[in-house]
Amino acid sequence: VWDGMRLASDTRVSWTVQTRDAAGAECSALERSSLFHVGLLQPHDWRGEWISHSNRLPSTDCGFYSPSPPPLMRTEFNLPELSSIDPAINTPAAMSATVHVVGLGYSQLWINGMRAGDAELDPALTSYNRTVLYSSWDVTDLLRPGRNAIGIEVGHGWFNQLPFNLFGKFHLRSEMTVGPSRALLQLNIQLPNGTAVNIQTGAHWQCAAVGPRTHSNIYLGEAFDARLSSAVEGWHTPGFDANASAGWSSCVLADDGVVAVENTTGSWQAPQPVLQSAPPVRVTARWTAQAGWWLRDGTFVLDFGQELTGWLDMAVTGAKEGTEISIVSVYLPSFV
Repeated sequence: VWDGMRLASDTRVSWTVQTRDAAGAECSALERSSLFHVGLLQPHDWRGEWISHSNRLPSTDCGFYSPSPPPLMRTEFNLPELSSIDPAINTPAAMSATVHVVGLGYSQLWINGMRAGDAELDPALTSYNRTVLYSSWDVTDLLRPGRNAIGIEVGHGWFNQLPFNLFGKFHLRSEMTVGPSRALLQLNIQLPNGTAVNIQTGAHWQCAAVGPRTHSNIYLGEAFDARLSSAVEGWHTPGFDANASAGWSSCVLADDGVVAVENTTGSWQAPQPVLQSAPPVRVTARWTAQAGWWLRDGTFVLDFGQELTGWLDMAVTGAKEGTEISIVSVYLPSFV
């Protein structure tokens, strides 16, 4: 039972453990202190706004199957430079920095070209008409003096599903809360001199729906066109010129009115995000194929020796531009 002072949002708390017997005598010395970080507890603690690349959705079911890259969202900001008196002093860009982020359906966060956190398929699926989860990461070591950049890639996930019938009967866009992909972020920084800096999402961010991932879906997988990678190279690093790159424009504030709750629009209001307490999905192991063989139709089969969830890490050499490679995952092939 917590019997200490009332905890405040976005603060770090140090705690130790010591055991005593019924008479109050110490049974153990104080353990080494540990830290935990308090999330954003109240609605007014969130200063950012939900943003989207677009509030428009295709007018027909067929339109959802056209190329639709996951939106990219970015901004840049400055932190004080290193001491000009003695550049040799190893002054950190920030004493502490915590980012709180949620992307619907899924999101990956980048700071200065480096991944923030190690969660995949994040956040966890919830009933978005009632609960939206966010994740928090300590990103102190990812910041640097001078110019910094933040990038969010927002996958369609469960929030922007394709209009097909699951198991032949459940039309996903009619059974779930769905809408255009969106994101909300707040980065709270404490500088070495005690100054607080807050970076949050808003209409000043830049957005684009471009890049090599031309299709992305929970059930149907994704299509990746490597020829388009150069168009977004460095998009999550400082100095990327979005104004000179095709497809980039100012983000728009996400419109709750276009979100459909079980096929009904106009009734949804984004819930206050709740800190995700469940362990995240993350990479826990790497497996190599145990066997491989060719089929008569030219298909090559890789057998990993056990059922697993993940994705294939592969390199392609000698292929001509435009060559298509299809990867299909199966539990138990019919030819075994």
